[in-house]
Amino acid sequence: MINPRKLVRHERGSAMVEFVLCFSIFWLPLFLGTCVFGFDLIRAIQVTQLCRDAGHMYASGTDFSQPPAQAILNSISGDISLDSSGNGVIVLSTITFVTDSDCQAANVQNNCLNRNKYVFTRQLTIGSVSGITFVSAFGTPASSIRDSSGGITQQNYLTDPSAVASNFNSISGITMPNSSQVSYVAEAMAKGMQPVYWSQFSNPTASARNYF
Repeated sequence: MINPRKLVRHERGSAMVEFVLCFSIFWLPLFLGTCVFGFDLIRAIQVTQLCRDAGHMYASGTDFSQPPAQAILNSISGDISLDSSGNGVIVLSTITFVTDSDCQAANVQNNCLNRNKYVFTRQLTIGSVSGITFVSAFGTPASSIRDSSGGITQQNYLTDPSAVASNFNSISGITMPNSSQVSYVAEAMAKGMQPVYWSQFSNPTASARNYF
C-alpha cells in the first residue's frame, strides 16, 4: 500500500527540480536579455539627445574648441564623459560643396583638386573612448590643415585631398549647389552602460548622427 505522505514529499521534490530547470533555461535568459536591451536603449537615447543638442549649438555658432563651451556640453551629457579618458566622443563638422567659381575666386584653377566635391571647412573632435577609434563617416581632414579650433582655410579645402567629405551626398541625402550653403554635422558615440562581460550579448557602443 502506497503511503500518501511519501508521495507528497516526492512531488514536492519534483516541483523544485522543475522550477529550477524552467528558471535556468527560460526565465534567466529572458531576464538577462531584458536587462541588456534596457541598458542599450537607455544609452541610445542619451547619445541621440546629446548628439542633437551638440549639433544644434554648433550650428548656432557655439565654438566647442573653447573650454567653457565644452564644459556646457559635459554638463548636459549625463554620465557620458567627454574628456580625454572618458566614455564618449563627438565629432562636429562643417561641410560645403566646391564649384569652379570657388576655384576661380581663390585663383587656384590649376590646383583645385577638390572641384565639384563636398569638403570639410571645419572639423572638431571632443572626447575619446579608450580602446575605440571613432571618426566621421565622411572622413578626417589631415591635422596639418586644421587650426586649433578645427578650421580649414579656403586654400586647403580647395586643394588638399584629405579635406574631401567622402560619400557625403549618398549617405546624408543632402545636396548643396555651391559654397554659399553649408551643412553642420554632429556625430556621437559612447560606450554602453552594461558591464564589460555582457558585451557578448549586445553592441557595447551606441552612436548617432544629425544634420543641421
